[in-house]
Formats: sequence, C-alpha cells, structure tokens
Amino acid sequence: MAPKSVATPSAPDMNLRTKTVNDLPAMLVKLLDRFKDETGWVFTILASSPRLLQGQKGQNI
Repeated sequence: MAPKSVATPSAPDMNLRTKTVNDLPAMLVKLLDRFKDETGWVFTILASSPRLLQGQKGQNI
C-alpha cells in the first residue's frame, strides 16, 4: 500500500497539530496507566510522524 500524501497545513492548522502531537504522550500515559490499573496488563504504543513514510526527518514518540 502506497503512503498517503501529506498536505502542507496552514500556520494555524500547523500550530494546532503541533500542540496536539506535543500533548499526546502525556495523555497516552494517563490512559495506559488507567488500563494497567484496571486490567493488570502493560501496554506499549509506537507512533511516528507521517513524514518518515516519505523519507523525511520526522518525530517519534
């Protein structure tokens, strides 16, 4: 399956996208800690910027 093209967002969209991505790790830690407390299971999530699919430098969490 070919990677989807990633459109260049406008400045306000990019600011919101950046804030959302930056807030994601803390939100996921809270969510996964809750799952761990409720189930006893330990969870791992891997995420990466879509730019990596296009061979560009990206962000990983």
